[in-house]
Amino acid sequence: MGEKSECYAFYLCCNVFLSTNSLQMTARFSLPRIVTSHLLLWFACLGVSTKASADSWMHPNDHFNTEGYQAFFMQCQATENWFQASMLSTLPNGRRAPLRAFKAPGDSGFYLHVDGDMRWVVHSSSPQENISVSHVEGFNGGSCDFVFDGHLHSLGGYGLWRRHFDLLRFHGGSQGWQLVATLGEAPAVRDKDASWVFFHDGKAYVFAETKEVMQTYGSAMYELYVLDVGSRKWTKMGLVDARLGQFKSTTILGSGALMLNEAGELAWLDFKNEQALLLANREDAFADFGSWMSENGRMTFHNDSALYHIFDGDRRDMEIPWDEFGSSLFIPMVSERHLLPAEATGAGAALMGDVAEHPSSSQLVWRTLPWVLVLGLVVMVLRLMKRSPSGPASRGGEGYTDTRLSPLTQKVLAQEGSQLDTEDLDELLDIAHLSSPETLRSQRAKLISRVNTEHRVLNGTDLIVRQRSANDRRRSVYTIGHVDVSDADGVTLIESHG
Repeated sequence: MGEKSECYAFYLCCNVFLSTNSLQMTARFSLPRIVTSHLLLWFACLGVSTKASADSWMHPNDHFNTEGYQAFFMQCQATENWFQASMLSTLPNGRRAPLRAFKAPGDSGFYLHVDGDMRWVVHSSSPQENISVSHVEGFNGGSCDFVFDGHLHSLGGYGLWRRHFDLLRFHGGSQGWQLVATLGEAPAVRDKDASWVFFHDGKAYVFAETKEVMQTYGSAMYELYVLDVGSRKWTKMGLVDARLGQFKSTTILGSGALMLNEAGELAWLDFKNEQALLLANREDAFADFGSWMSENGRMTFHNDSALYHIFDGDRRDMEIPWDEFGSSLFIPMVSERHLLPAEATGAGAALMGDVAEHPSSSQLVWRTLPWVLVLGLVVMVLRLMKRSPSGPASRGGEGYTDTRLSPLTQKVLAQEGSQLDTEDLDELLDIAHLSSPETLRSQRAKLISRVNTEHRVLNGTDLIVRQRSANDRRRSVYTIGHVDVSDADGVTLIESHG
């Protein structure tokens, strides 16, 4: 009734406006044109009323009546090793919006949220209780939501009556959502913005559009900003390497993110090492996976190195070309950090100071020659070290290290060819001191997944393989590196699940 009244009032106001103007401008408007204008206005009002019914106001507690809510909640409880999940759904007011779930690695509980509606937040400990008591918090669409330090957070968005890069933290109860103050240089906010935000290991990575997008071919499309959520400080990293192109579609995993650009190239974004891997001709990488059972009730789960749908008991994994990523070219996320606008100005001033001295050609030669000789000597030493079988480039050498691997993965790689029981593996991973069996099991799974993901990106295979003893099937052993199963001593491979 309220919607119809508003529409009719709008029609009456416009009707008076048209009638008044038609009397004042009878020389330019004929009667058929006036009648036609009124009919068009009435049909426009009907369209406004129809749209309003589809997006009508809904009490936050009505989210509990969303079809599939209970099934989604139970599936989140039954699934392990995920940190973000969603389910396609239609809300009771007819608006199609996904239900979302968030948790931190190692946490047993999780939060439920929906499409930026800040009035409705549920924790898994009480699945039928809305712990966001305020009904006037509003909406914050397009935000990056995540769980950190036991709290649900929301970064950026286009709600709260404006576009912003604010950090909001949910406390529940009377405190509701709190604005968290930050330091440093945050991204600039513009009326039209297509920035991309990812959360990884306590930090938010914001790829903000540059002020002059697509001015020249090959120019940088984004600037990278990093927010350390723990210290609440922004850092401007610099211009993103132009070879990454313009982002088209993305999805976050626990160890990084996948990105498809407008040129049809698929990139793996490695936030820990601030570098990317790029594969060409992958236009359908997201389309094939996203089109599978794209109807209400389809659930999607994200974990460290896998992304998969679940629908009506069936599962569909996204095919991620880890083997091909391992042989592709590494690209730094940030290109030439010293050429940021402010720093480039300083570099230009220093250059002008040098030019003011007007050095002669002979002076330039004598200044440069010692550095050239030193550089040549360093290159010769490095080549000799690479040729030597006992040098650091030797795979089997005792001093071998791969700087692209984390210290933990290098430590595990040093045990290549070994078979460890669970206790020995815990010692190797430095988690044997944990007293809680549940915490120990969770941390073990998390670290194994992290090491395997890192090794898989570079070499195409898992580094830690869990196997079951043939003599005692209750006992598990872990093989480090590739071992021929036929030569293994009384062990059988256990099928792994994402």
